[in-house]
Amino acid sequence: MVNWLLMALPLSTIAGLLPTINKLTLCLKGGNFDPKLGRDNLQASKAGLDTENFAKIIRCANAESNFYENWPVYAAGVLAVNFTPGVPRLACLGLAYGWIGARIFYNGFYIYDKARLRTPAFMVATTISYALLVTAGLNSTF
Repeated sequence: MVNWLLMALPLSTIAGLLPTINKLTLCLKGGNFDPKLGRDNLQASKAGLDTENFAKIIRCANAESNFYENWPVYAAGVLAVNFTPGVPRLACLGLAYGWIGARIFYNGFYIYDKARLRTPAFMVATTISYALLVTAGLNSTF
């Protein structure tokens, strides 16, 4: 029998980390990934501030503030629990269901906040993981 949990978590981890890797790369290269940056940069210029340094500070601060969304780290932890001898599979699935459910609620709750829409990969990966975990729960014996 295919262990869907073992397939879902690594795939969701990779998909979930892509936005963060992209943001950090842009931050290090000095690229612009913040839609508000153009407006903020203009305001900084009018105020006589060094716009280049201002832009770097804003970009790096934005990238750093998104580290809390690295829920794939938790997914990797659940995967590790799955391999720990003596831990019931039901407990592992319970952890995964709980976290993925919380992620869906979190993204749904903040859907009105357009700034949160910058992380659609998190929603897609979370939803796919949740569906695969449901399949695993329906097709497994504990």
